[in-house]
Amino acid sequence: MTAPAPGSLRVRGVLWALAWAGVAFVLYADIGMVRYARSMAGAYDLGIFTQGAEGWASGHGPVSAIKGGSLFADHFSPITALFGLAWKLWPDPRSLLVMQAVTLGIAVGMIAAFARERLGESFRAAAVLAALVSGLPLLSAAIAAPHETALGAPMYAGLGIALYRARFRAVAGWSLACLLVKEDSGLIIAGAALAWYLVHRRLRQSGLLLALGVAGFVASNAVIWWVRGSGSAYYGYVTESFGGLDPARALPAVMLLGAAGLVVRDPLLLVAVPGIVWRSLSGNRNYWVPEFHYDVLTGIVGALVLIAAVQREGRMLPRRALVVGAMAAVGLGTAIGERPWRADPLNRPEKEVVVSMLLTTIPAAGTLAADQSVGAYVPPDRHASMFSIDRQGTLALTPETTSCWVIMQPAQGDLSGTVAQKDQWLAGKAQVGVDPLVLAATGAKGCPAWDARNALPRKVPS
Repeated sequence: MTAPAPGSLRVRGVLWALAWAGVAFVLYADIGMVRYARSMAGAYDLGIFTQGAEGWASGHGPVSAIKGGSLFADHFSPITALFGLAWKLWPDPRSLLVMQAVTLGIAVGMIAAFARERLGESFRAAAVLAALVSGLPLLSAAIAAPHETALGAPMYAGLGIALYRARFRAVAGWSLACLLVKEDSGLIIAGAALAWYLVHRRLRQSGLLLALGVAGFVASNAVIWWVRGSGSAYYGYVTESFGGLDPARALPAVMLLGAAGLVVRDPLLLVAVPGIVWRSLSGNRNYWVPEFHYDVLTGIVGALVLIAAVQREGRMLPRRALVVGAMAAVGLGTAIGERPWRADPLNRPEKEVVVSMLLTTIPAAGTLAADQSVGAYVPPDRHASMFSIDRQGTLALTPETTSCWVIMQPAQGDLSGTVAQKDQWLAGKAQVGVDPLVLAATGAKGCPAWDARNALPRKVPS
């Protein structure tokens, strides 16, 4: 039998990777866009990054009124310029969801190529890739909202693959790219430096990687400090007290071991460990739980480790087969729960229509604030800030806001306040304001001016 020509093998390899990348892209884009069409998107994070994308596209940089200024005051993520590119091509919030699906799909395609290189076009390779695509780490990113960690997925995949291929220049290049993703990426590079040393015992190269990681970590956090200073909410999460031994803090580590098929001896796991420790020490519980986008790196590293382990052993051990099956089943159940077939992803959401109608009743020059459930549906050129109600039931806005209109969905409790708090505020029991306009469970109301002298909202004389 004649062996296949090298050219045909390369074509098959490209088609294999593209097929897996395409499946991932379609799944993640459909889920994100259907959630938007069903009015399930929020100010955190789609509204924030939509405003940032409009800022990138207009040449003003990543500015968001929801966050109260430059996004670099919260996270150092130059990679979000990709959202600006998406906005240039299609000025619609869904363009960000598509861009995120593209980067996640690229990462899956890269890992698919690596799996074929190590395992061939086998059932074992397909099983690992199916678990990766349908597993919670990447699926949760598609469900949650656009985020810089999802944009960084190809960088994480490239770094891990370069480590396995023992190509130092590629490792260094992907490490530099990772620094564009987030200010804690230096921790990832530090983990890569340790993994490189344990495998190759090359102290100089490992030291260079470690120095790059430390320098990147310091420089990116210095930018955050310079743009915003110690008042950044991000530093509050990092520096506040540990807050007790909540078992949920261990979830990222459990997910990493699960994604790796209970492999505990592969040095590549060290790439994810520093970030997991950093997240577990945070006072923000959202950094631990698996419902968001913070486990993208965890899922990618786990898949690469599992592929390498199956190659070494020559077969899929029962315990790993069980883990892979469980991951695929959980992810598939989550995807089905999203019911992505129940709405046309290109439909204009009812909430977007309602918000547009409300905006016609508000002066174009008026300052806006929107609650969590509505913020993603306000056009970014209206620069709506975040509306929230504090524990005393009073309106909380940024000091820069002098007066505004508030758009909210009273019947939905969210980050902005409970249903009871919203009802109380709309009824005028907490503050004096203008009579509310309620349309399709969404209300708009004039809000008091902000008194910057005592950082408390003052009532506008009637």
